Amino acid sequence: MTASNPSSSSSSPHQRRSYSRQGCRECKRRKIKCPEEKPACSTCVRLGKSCSYPLAGEKVLRISRRLIREEIENLGKSTQFLPVQYNVPKRLQSEAKDGGAEKGSPRAATPTATPIEAPTAAPPPPTAPPLINTPNVGPTFTPMPNPLTESPEPQRRSLLNIENLINNNHDDHLDFLNGTDLNMLTNDLSNLVNEIMEFQNIPLQEDFQFDFFNNTPFNASPSEQHPPYHSQLHIHDEFIRNVPIDYIKLKRKHELLYLEQFYNNFANIIEPFNAYHAPTKTTSNPARDIILKTASTEPCLLAAVLAEGAKTSFMKYKQPEDEKAYGAYLSKCLKLLEPAKEVTNLNANIEGVLLTLLLLTAATATSTQQWRPHLTGCKDLLLKISTSNYMANISKVFVFCKYWFISIEILAGLSTNIGGTLQTDYEIDHLMSCGSEYEIGILRELGVITDQGFNNLMGYHNTCIACFRDLFKLLNRYRLESDTLAMDSLQNMKILSDFYHQTTIVYIDSKGIIPESELHKYTPGLPIEEIRVDNASFWLSWQDISHQSFVLSSIILILTRFYRLEPTNPNVSQLVDKIVSFINYLYNFSDVQQHASPFLLLMIQWPLLITGLQARREDQQLLLLKYFAMVGQIGAATATVSVNMLKKQWKGTSSFEVGDTLIY
Repeated sequence: MTASNPSSSSSSPHQRRSYSRQGCRECKRRKIKCPEEKPACSTCVRLGKSCSYPLAGEKVLRISRRLIREEIENLGKSTQFLPVQYNVPKRLQSEAKDGGAEKGSPRAATPTATPIEAPTAAPPPPTAPPLINTPNVGPTFTPMPNPLTESPEPQRRSLLNIENLINNNHDDHLDFLNGTDLNMLTNDLSNLVNEIMEFQNIPLQEDFQFDFFNNTPFNASPSEQHPPYHSQLHIHDEFIRNVPIDYIKLKRKHELLYLEQFYNNFANIIEPFNAYHAPTKTTSNPARDIILKTASTEPCLLAAVLAEGAKTSFMKYKQPEDEKAYGAYLSKCLKLLEPAKEVTNLNANIEGVLLTLLLLTAATATSTQQWRPHLTGCKDLLLKISTSNYMANISKVFVFCKYWFISIEILAGLSTNIGGTLQTDYEIDHLMSCGSEYEIGILRELGVITDQGFNNLMGYHNTCIACFRDLFKLLNRYRLESDTLAMDSLQNMKILSDFYHQTTIVYIDSKGIIPESELHKYTPGLPIEEIRVDNASFWLSWQDISHQSFVLSSIILILTRFYRLEPTNPNVSQLVDKIVSFINYLYNFSDVQQHASPFLLLMIQWPLLITGLQARREDQQLLLLKYFAMVGQIGAATATVSVNMLKKQWKGTSSFEVGDTLIY
């Protein structure tokens, strides 16, 4: 038999379909050609499957053709979410390329001034159309200058150089910190933990078995804990992300379970937005990376991590042993504070205690109003650093802690009657800033700030921090002098104008929910989520939803509190309509577990609470109740409090004030 030539082979009716040897596991299982896109191929995204790629030589089991056929037939018969993506499927990329050149992208024309540097002349009295019907001209924000230089060839990634994630060279920076600073933090942390245990009636646990603090990495010598690292660390270093879950070695099953709960759940409550890294097409959670990396050498922080993991597990499964473990790890955290006071590695100890303090505050400030005094030491320390001449030498942990603290302060200032720990204009001006060039460089390097300027930790564009700073100061004066404060109309208009300029910052589309036919302004790297309703596809632009929600709800707050407009005023009601439209898609879903990325819903709790307090339409009220029920299922501790506040407001049995619950 002679071999067939290429032409005869190509005309053969039995020719095999093209097969990709480098395809993902799901495509191999289904015996179909894989587009080989990373991190997830468009085929898996379309089918709602988890996409991963096999190792060289790995065999992948095939799936029944009948099951494939039935699955495809059932696809589209129900409403469904597909995973968050950072690029559009190939079926849309040609359209995006054709439309993007004309419609614009993050490198398109920018406003004449950034929102913070805009002229401060008073705008005309607020009317509905300018606040709502902002022209959709594509992304109109100024991309933040990148102070980093991209390395032409990324370093080889391994656990050995994971030290690059955090600057651990503590010998040449912050020499002005001392044992008094550390003692101040440890005392605050001790008081906070004691109050948590007293508030929740948690007894001290003496019989709980611990292994993690007697095993590596804590009792090993410094050389055994981590491989030596000698490179000079500076802002241009390449950093390793995605600290693996097994980076901290634990022996007991319950410890592994609680670490997993923290890794996959609670860390995503702290920072719902992931950082996307274009060169590797991977995502990471900077907050989780920093906390776990530091916890690998700081026992009190690891105890707090496992405590929150145990609490998360208890909230999900209601097992008594998880609640007992929560108390046990808090007790252990207390005991481990004494060794943390040693000043042999002062700055590292301060970082560990500072992270522990912020972690437990973020976890408990939603349930008790007594958290503020315990952040006083944190505030004083960060203020001491921010007003020093050492800002260019501070570690990445300190920079991260500063902006985590700011995020808590902003929410406290906006969502509580008492406000946060920052009480004077001096404190606010020196801490609540958009960041120096050095700080912004570090935040970009860690993945907290994106190339487009979006702050993943805050949930809005980084320049918006300055708007909240001015609003924060105004709210503080309002709390102190609510009966006698004369309205400064020019100052109020200036703040209102700054927030209005923030509405012009658009990442993909200010509507937030985009029909597939309009997804032509997309820029790779922005998180989008596809929703299938019947046979139609819609896309959620999460950065637009989050940014616009914070900005528009702040405008509602200004109009109702300082201009005293009623909910029925068109300026207010149209803003309410706009914000509620961001969650209209929830009408089609009955369970939050249908959501592919439910943690992103947590980002807009405060905006939707402020919006809900002004909502008067019954359909909007029901949708808002559904939203808060869903975020409660995810782990939002304040969901029930928010619902009670809304119901009282709608019944007319409470004032506009939002109480003293931190909506975090």
